Amino acid sequence: VKPDFKTEEMTDCYGQYKSRIGVIQIQPDICGQELSNTMLHEILHACCYSSGLNQAKSCLKEEDDEEIVVNQLTNYLMGAFRDNPWLLDFLKNNMNKNKDSV
Repeated sequence: VKPDFKTEEMTDCYGQYKSRIGVIQIQPDICGQELSNTMLHEILHACCYSSGLNQAKSCLKEEDDEEIVVNQLTNYLMGAFRDNPWLLDFLKNNMNKNKDSV
């Protein structure tokens, strides 16, 4: 979803996950690795929220803790995808296969 960061005073952000409406917003002027990294980063924020990892009394309850974990996981996953070009196709091609279709 195209964001309106200026009205939310977030002009320095590449993207954001808005949990109340379940939307990822990404700056329209980024592309390439920056765009891919931002999308994965925001997906991981959505995972933290959906799984409850950032709720009170949870391991990522502090916003800074969540940001550190999401940043590190994003960077390592992007590295794994970059260094193993076959990996994304492998995951996509196998996610719906059962034992009998191999």
